[in-house]
Amino acid sequence: MVYVEPLLWLHFLQFRYSYQYKVNNSDRFVYNWDKELEDFTPDYDEDASNCFENQYSNHLLNLSVRTNRKRYDYNVGADVEPQKSASHSILKDAPENQLERSVINFSPTVNFRYKFSKRTRLQIVYRGKSRQPSVRDLQPVVDQTNPLYIRVGNPSLKPSYTNTLTMSFNSYNTKPVAIWLLFFWQKIQ
Repeated sequence: MVYVEPLLWLHFLQFRYSYQYKVNNSDRFVYNWDKELEDFTPDYDEDASNCFENQYSNHLLNLSVRTNRKRYDYNVGADVEPQKSASHSILKDAPENQLERSVINFSPTVNFRYKFSKRTRLQIVYRGKSRQPSVRDLQPVVDQTNPLYIRVGNPSLKPSYTNTLTMSFNSYNTKPVAIWLLFFWQKIQ
C-alpha cells in the first residue's frame, strides 16, 4: 500500500507499507548403509538427520520525501522492517531445536537524478539493505554430507547489512544511424 501526500513547493510525502509471510522447510535425512548386506536400512540416523520448518514474517514501513523539478528530482527516505522468524525441528522436540527471533532493521534510501539536457542525465542511488540468515544457517545441526567440509549452523547469527551505491551517467544522440553512415560515406568519397 502506498499513500502520497502533496506538500508545499512540489514536495511529496510518501508512506508505504507491505507485508510478507513465508514458510519453508529444510530437510536432510541420512540413512544407515549396511556394508555386509549392501543395502540400507529404512530407518534414518536421528543424530545426522534433521527436518526444520521456518515461518518468517516481515513488515516494511517506508517514509520518504520526493521532489520533482524541471532539472532534477530526488527521493530521500528510510525503511523500518520489523521481522520475525520461528523455526522448529519436526524430528527432535528439544528446546535447543526451537529457534525464535525478532529484529527491527533500519535502511536508508536516496535516489537523485539530474538532467543536464534532454539527452544527458546523471543518477545517484544509495540503498541500505539487511538480510536475515537462512533457516539452514541457523539450525544447530551437524551437516556431515561432505566429510571434508563439516558444517554446523549457528542460532546466534545476526542479520547481514549491505550498502549499495550506484552512479550512472547517460548521454545519447537521437540522430538515426543511417544518417551517420551516409555522412561518414560522403566524407570517405
